[in-house]
Amino acid sequence: GGSAERSGVIRVNDVVVRVDHESVEGQLLSSLRSRILGPQGSSVTLGFRRKEGLETTYYDVPLVRGSPEYFDSLKASQPLQDEIERLRRANSQLESQRARDAA
Repeated sequence: GGSAERSGVIRVNDVVVRVDHESVEGQLLSSLRSRILGPQGSSVTLGFRRKEGLETTYYDVPLVRGSPEYFDSLKASQPLQDEIERLRRANSQLESQRARDAA
């Protein structure tokens, strides 16, 4: 349910090797907790190592920190944000029309 799971990119057995582009290889995940966790809505980039057979790949995943409830609240507020944006566009169109009418 966390940000990493929601990314859809990170797989079981992938290993964290960077936090915000700084190497953390060899460090216990428990010691990285304070660097990975942070205020809801803030960002962190985690770098991972993935081994598949003989192939090793590295990749970065930018994440937004937050609980499932935090992201649910953002989704719930989206219709309101959409309506605010619609009203701003309508207001801008009215102002443009008034300016044209006044000219």
